[in-house]
Amino acid sequence: MLRYVIPGTSNIAIFQGSGSWTAPAGATQVEILVVAGGGAGGGATADSNPAGGGGAGGLCYSSSKSVIAGQIYTITVGAGGAGNQSTSGGLGGDSSISGPSFTTITATGGGGGGRTANNGTSGGSGGGGGNGAPSTSGG
Repeated sequence: MLRYVIPGTSNIAIFQGSGSWTAPAGATQVEILVVAGGGAGGGATADSNPAGGGGAGGLCYSSSKSVIAGQIYTITVGAGGAGNQSTSGGLGGDSSISGPSFTTITATGGGGGGRTANNGTSGGSGGGGGNGAPSTSGG
């Protein structure tokens, strides 16, 4: 999400997919919230052998970054992790924004949940362990 101010206005741009944003005339500052994709839950072998839940996607926030009117900024939106009944959950995708006036801001995707009796994977938030196995810490 980008919130940008042109004197006398306040505008918000929300990105649900990857793309680009061109800073409009008059915009000099943006507020940025970057949220990564969450990890998928792990596969369970039976109701009595539960698997771990996927970890939340990480986030990054900046209350003020300078932008240059007319310049193009690249937005990458990370997808949620892929689930599979017979394996640990997939990692969530990283999300980021980059451009000519500041260094790239990246949020790390969430860790996948562990399959029955397996550890979860590291990510923005670690994925849960399956059936009593330990969780992992965030990346």
